Amino acid sequence: MGCIVSQPEHPLLKQGISVFYLKTQFLQEVIDAGLSPNNSKIYDIEDLNDVTHPGVIRRKGLDVTCPIDDQLGASYVHCLEDDDHVGEAHFMLSYR
Repeated sequence: MGCIVSQPEHPLLKQGISVFYLKTQFLQEVIDAGLSPNNSKIYDIEDLNDVTHPGVIRRKGLDVTCPIDDQLGASYVHCLEDDDHVGEAHFMLSYR
């Protein structure tokens, strides 16, 4: 899920989620989904092999129109609006 992009330099493609948001709001979304904030792995939060049951991440953008391609189904970052939650990304945090 996410935007289909034909403009690789679109400014919204440079957005990132703030650490503050991850620590406060996202952590609460994980708890609200019935998952443990201390013992859950990324595959518990979002199992990409299960297309019938979107997890915490995909569920957020299901009914949101993507601001890049105007299609239903937005990426997680494009569902956030507050300046404390999203902004231009300068670093990438990855997981394994």
